[in-house]
Amino acid sequence: MQFYQLKNLIEEENYEQAAVVRDKIKEMEPLFGSWHIEAKISEGKNSKFYKVYRTDGLQKDYLGLKTVKFPSSDRELSRVIASGKYNNIDEYLDLLQQSVSRNMAVMRSLSHHKNIVSLHNFTIIREASCFYVLMLVDLLTPLSDYLSFENISKEDTVKIGKDI
Repeated sequence: MQFYQLKNLIEEENYEQAAVVRDKIKEMEPLFGSWHIEAKISEGKNSKFYKVYRTDGLQKDYLGLKTVKFPSSDRELSRVIASGKYNNIDEYLDLLQQSVSRNMAVMRSLSHHKNIVSLHNFTIIREASCFYVLMLVDLLTPLSDYLSFENISKEDTVKIGKDI
């Protein structure tokens, strides 16, 4: 369902169906075999970020789940088709999906660097006129939160400064 359809559902006060559309990611649980959504952390133009967890016995592990939609809107798709560079939507989506897959491979290869967020897993879900990338990544604490909750030593401050 496209954005304008979701907007129409909300304007028609069909909140129940709009909520189902917004949260269809919940239907896919458990994600990557064992991960469940705990909360949505943020939302942007074409992406959402969730806190996800899995339980292994008594221990609960947390990661982040980033979902990104390509293309980001019907308007973007219309511009691409109108450009005449592609024979059809499928050709455009195939090439875009290949590019995203290559980028995911690069991200995964850099995952063990201390200053780069680790990509643990990803999948691409194709629909008729778009696709979604789901990325399981490290869940980070914002620096402002870290600084407000921790007693930071001089050595830790220097280390943080060097890492930045």
